[in-house]
Amino acid sequence: LYSNVIENCRFDSCGCGVYVGIRAEAFVVSNCVVLNSYIGIHCIGGNNRIIGCLMRSCTYGFDMTSQSAADNDGHSTFIGLVIIHNTHAIKADNIEYGALFNGCTVFYGDIVLTNTTGIIFNGCEMGSLSTVTGSNSLGARIMNTVFNDMLSSVVSNVCLENCTNIDGTIFAN
Repeated sequence: LYSNVIENCRFDSCGCGVYVGIRAEAFVVSNCVVLNSYIGIHCIGGNNRIIGCLMRSCTYGFDMTSQSAADNDGHSTFIGLVIIHNTHAIKADNIEYGALFNGCTVFYGDIVLTNTTGIIFNGCEMGSLSTVTGSNSLGARIMNTVFNDMLSSVVSNVCLENCTNIDGTIFAN
């Protein structure tokens, strides 16, 4: 599958709202809404762009889980996502080629990165996360991000760079 576009769709009470599999290449998913589903968006293929989507009240808001590290996983860009009020906000497992979350809003749930390389959050807004955990994950970073509540006490094996609280106090530089 190459260069498909999914846009302006609404998914409610699904097993998986949007699925972009390991062989999906250069997909664009934009302005979609996923509510009350087991997985909001599942994206493991390469060179994809997920832009401006909302994942709310799902078990897993955003899932990047591959059965094993594969030759085309990750290396996608996620821009302006709103991942809120999910049991688990973001889960990534067995992603070898990284991913960039840029300008995303992530509130409630947790972020769990397992067996990953190069998962980066840049310029995001985060809050009310129970934990942010990297397990056997190389290069996992949260950079230039504003937190609505102090997060540093619940971060494990994820590098924080130039992060502030909402009041502007720096707690990672």
